[in-house]
Amino acid sequence: MLEVGQVIGSPGWYHLLVGALSIIRSFPCSWTIYMGPFVVPPVQHWCAKPHLPALANWTEQQWREAAIPPLTTERGPWNRSRSDAHDSCHSYMLREVHPNGSVDFDEATRIPCESWAYAEQSSRHSSAVQEVRAAL
Repeated sequence: MLEVGQVIGSPGWYHLLVGALSIIRSFPCSWTIYMGPFVVPPVQHWCAKPHLPALANWTEQQWREAAIPPLTTERGPWNRSRSDAHDSCHSYMLREVHPNGSVDFDEATRIPCESWAYAEQSSRHSSAVQEVRAAL
C-alpha cells in the first residue's frame, strides 16, 4: 500500500517555506481577532423593561433597582453602589400589576433576559479610537 510519505517525500525547503509563510500570515489575523478588547470599552447591560403600560414611566435606574437582581458572591452581595453590581442576564419575575399602576416582583424567581438595555457611554470609559479622535 502506498503511504503519504512516499508521495510527498521528506520535508524540504518548499515545506519549510509554506510553514514559515503560514506562521507570518497568522500574526495579522490574530491581531485582528484580539484587537476588540483593547479598542472597545466594556458596555454595561441588563434585561430590558417589558413593554407594559405600568412600566412606561419608569426610568432605567428604577427598573434596575427593582427588577434586576444584585450580583452575589460566596461572601454575600456585592457593593450595590457599583454601577455593574447587577445581574446582566436575569431579572426577577413580574408577579402582579396592580390597578393603581404599581408592580410586584417575585424575588425568589429569576428569569433569563429576552432583550437587553445598554448603558450610555460615559467619557470616563473611553476607547483608544475615541482618544485618537479627540486628539485630532
